[in-house]
Amino acid sequence: MRRVAIARALVGSPAVILADEPTGALDTRTAAEIMAFPQQLNVAQGVTVVVVTHEPEVAVYAQRILLVRHGRLVQDGTPEQVLSALPMRAA
Repeated sequence: MRRVAIARALVGSPAVILADEPTGALDTRTAAEIMAFPQQLNVAQGVTVVVVTHEPEVAVYAQRILLVRHGRLVQDGTPEQVLSALPMRAA
């Protein structure tokens, strides 16, 4: 079903795609496949993909992260800069 949603989003050759939790409830392998696709679109066609996620594992696919807490921008940078500053989550 997600692949159908992705195909629909691409029909009009958009310049920007908004993806809200695109990997929610997916297994790790499928999530990696889904997240590789926006990267390919960005490189091959210059499409900007904005992903909203609560998962650092998804955020690492980004070129830039805007960290928002309580409605305020608290950090803006590369995944390495932003994610390294986050407190460790319990496993």
